[in-house]
Amino acid sequence: MFSALLGAVWLLAMVVVSGALFPGYDHSAQFISEPGATGASDGFEVSWYGFLPVGILVIAFAFFAWAVGPRTVLSALGFTA
Repeated sequence: MFSALLGAVWLLAMVVVSGALFPGYDHSAQFISEPGATGASDGFEVSWYGFLPVGILVIAFAFFAWAVGPRTVLSALGFTA
């Protein structure tokens, strides 16, 4: 549960901060991946310090949820898909 909450907070903070630092970025009209795009001014930092931790936290949540959930084929497929 902690990894899911931390992942959501990290994603929200990353979107707000990276969007504010990206010149001409409009949160309501552009994709959240644009600040992390190749060639963007802070693309490397947004990708490595923003999107990568979110991905790791989502994977951790899926693993822990699978570990305490029912051991069925459908639940294993659901957590890995």
